[in-house]
Amino acid sequence: MERRRAAAHRHDHRLLCLEDGRRARQLARSAFKWFYEELFRVTLPVLEKLYPATSRFTNLGASAADEARHYLRPARYLRHAVAGDPDTCIAKLRKYQAAGVTNLLCAIGAGALDTDVTRESMRCIAQHVMPAFKL
Repeated sequence: MERRRAAAHRHDHRLLCLEDGRRARQLARSAFKWFYEELFRVTLPVLEKLYPATSRFTNLGASAADEARHYLRPARYLRHAVAGDPDTCIAKLRKYQAAGVTNLLCAIGAGALDTDVTRESMRCIAQHVMPAFKL
């Protein structure tokens, strides 16, 4: 009898890792805000037509737009981001690993940063973060 593999637990995140963690967090704040604003700007018209209220907020009578405003608060969207120096990023990613996340989809720079900054982050991730998770 064939054994089935356990389903992978996936998670997606915005990710910005730089040697200077403070700079990474500063850049991430505006970049990730832009990302979520664009995401909701593009998707809300469709969501409003398909789902007048999402299941999570249905009992409150909230619309998809209300939910979007809830998620656009910086404390909310930054909680779903990994930004900082390599040690900070590794520590946060280890929490997801400990919670059972096996696959992580990362939007590096979230499409809102200069190409040079995105490349700098990708190099930092490749040199410092990824080696910490090799099996």
